[in-house]
Amino acid sequence: MRAFENRQSVALRKETEAIEVVAIRLNLEDFAETAKIMDISKTGLLLHVHREELLSTEAKKKFQLDNIVGEQLFMTIDAMDLEIDGVVTRTKSIGGGWFEVGIDYSAGSPDYWRECLVELLPSPDEMEDYDDIEQIWPTAEDE
Repeated sequence: MRAFENRQSVALRKETEAIEVVAIRLNLEDFAETAKIMDISKTGLLLHVHREELLSTEAKKKFQLDNIVGEQLFMTIDAMDLEIDGVVTRTKSIGGGWFEVGIDYSAGSPDYWRECLVELLPSPDEMEDYDDIEQIWPTAEDE
């Protein structure tokens, strides 16, 4: 049985500004160059990844990514210099070369950390006054 199949609760989801994540790896193998966090909750998050960002030639040719369900996924929110990991719970082609990838956080992620991350990521209406996320979280090069 997969870890995410035991989950009993459904958490409220927060739509986020399309926050970029980089260096996406499945079981330590490169998977995608970048993706966008589209919504988040204290149990997981939803990524959108474009076919062109996939690093595997085999994955680029497929119309589905079902074979990655249950795999451990690692990614970095570059603007926060924060690595996140979790388990892929679902995938779906949403057209135009885009895929949705649902992630449940790893069991070792503390609840308070998950709740803080939900609060830290901006919703679309919170970003209206900014041109990009680096105006909120400057990168190390900016400092």
